[in-house]
Amino acid sequence: PTGGGGGGGGAITVTTSSAPGGGVGGSSNEHVNAVEHSFGRPMVLQRLGQFIMDIKRNLAKKDGGWTGSALLPLILLAEKSGGESFLVVGISPLQSAAASGGVAITEEQHRRLLPLTNFRQFFKQAAKEIHASYRSNSFDTNVIEIDKNDVQDFLGTLDFLLKQATRSSSTA
Repeated sequence: PTGGGGGGGGAITVTTSSAPGGGVGGSSNEHVNAVEHSFGRPMVLQRLGQFIMDIKRNLAKKDGGWTGSALLPLILLAEKSGGESFLVVGISPLQSAAASGGVAITEEQHRRLLPLTNFRQFFKQAAKEIHASYRSNSFDTNVIEIDKNDVQDFLGTLDFLLKQATRSSSTA
């Protein structure tokens, strides 16, 4: 499962509601719109993903930490304001380890995870396989924007591709 540990899927979805009284703490629409606008920015979503990855990597396995074979990429999505598309961001455990220190990655984990550091190839392949509408305008290779009608199929295909890449790199 993408995102380490757990049963089916494993992707974390970050969404907010713009309905009156909905969203963050039932606050005003201005606050909800500000939150939506923030999560619609790649850097904000990447920092959230990095934060989650750092915490999970540094927890013991018995406490829900992502260690050993559970150490996998984290995929986050956020609905863009307007609701017509989703921002998808991939966080690699290797990039997380390099950026924050913490628990060291073994040589075997490094070899298994190295093909998963550039998400652009996986994002584009998943979008191409399902004929999805997408935008990849970001300089960052770990960010893509997917049309809302394609997001579920995209995530399923992406999950399959990432699992396939993990299996093939661990048998090499």
